[in-house]
Amino acid sequence: MRKETMIALVKEEMIEVLKNLDSKNLFHVSEVLESQINILKAVSKGVFFESAAKKEEEDETFPLKKIEQTKKFETEQSVIKKTKERFQEKILDDGNIIHGIFHRMLRGGTVHTKKELYVPESICRQMDFHNDDLVEATYLKTVKNKPYYTYRLLKKNPNQSIEQREEITGIAIKKHLDLKRLYIELSRPQEDFPTTILLKDNDIDQFNLKEGDIIDYVCHPDDVMLGCVLWKHKVDPFPIIEEQSHKAASKRISPKKARRAFLPIFEGLNILTVGGNPSLTDYLKEEIEKRSGNFIRLRGYEKRPTMVAKIKSADIVVVYTEAISHEAMYLTKDICKKYDIVHTFTKNCGKNQFVKRISSLKKKLPQNNS
Repeated sequence: MRKETMIALVKEEMIEVLKNLDSKNLFHVSEVLESQINILKAVSKGVFFESAAKKEEEDETFPLKKIEQTKKFETEQSVIKKTKERFQEKILDDGNIIHGIFHRMLRGGTVHTKKELYVPESICRQMDFHNDDLVEATYLKTVKNKPYYTYRLLKKNPNQSIEQREEITGIAIKKHLDLKRLYIELSRPQEDFPTTILLKDNDIDQFNLKEGDIIDYVCHPDDVMLGCVLWKHKVDPFPIIEEQSHKAASKRISPKKARRAFLPIFEGLNILTVGGNPSLTDYLKEEIEKRSGNFIRLRGYEKRPTMVAKIKSADIVVVYTEAISHEAMYLTKDICKKYDIVHTFTKNCGKNQFVKRISSLKKKLPQNNS
């Protein structure tokens, strides 16, 4: 696709969106326009387009190859066209049911080319919506002049267009001491130093963000500064668990010794901590082992094979977000998700809270749910 063609399409889309602008959809329209502007910025950098002149010179050098490529392109376009013909947008039941093509935005998405019903990010994740999927929106109710819909996936499009966004998961929020602002750091393979991004006030208010929270961040693939908070991960609060007192088995056991006894509540469990203050390690190790558990620790700077092996051997993983590299945190999160290992994130958890947290997480283990 030529650059001029892409610009014309974006221009047409923006004009169509602005036609429907009113006080009820102001926020949604601004997000759509921002998404289209990001595409124009990418086009201006020439990221997604070849030079038309260069391509024509190459094709003229190899005329037979050009004919073959043209036939192949026409065949592919024919297949795509037939696929898209099955995804027809419709408005049924006097507008209460809408069948539309889903378009992914930085956060959330829209359904139907003309009506552009906004789909929240939570629904997109729950339903696994992606570009060009056929989605059904059913009118539910209107609250304060704002209509609400329920959504469901009708058909997955096998020829989905590429989403012009990059999602980075599991980032810990920090607080800048000088600026008194919340920020995140993104470490990318092509960069020598991490990029510091100050969080926007509207994102902080919308997600009620604070230091130590774990978020997902989404941005333009060529500029991490053009982005926003996508998701805030829920961190389970510390449960209040009263540890069972150990009754003396015999009168010959003194009350003083009875108070020292601990039930083997972590027997057979491999409990791993990643990151955190090294001075806390000995205390955590003692608390776990005197309850018959096996304590393992990773500083977060070990070699990748070592980290992967230890994480896979764990039953429960606790990640300390205040003292860990982003690479180690991402790796731990990915391995835990891949192998369905129970894990949690915490900013600062002392030994007493640590025992309570492990006791709560133990209930999520497969053997306790069967």
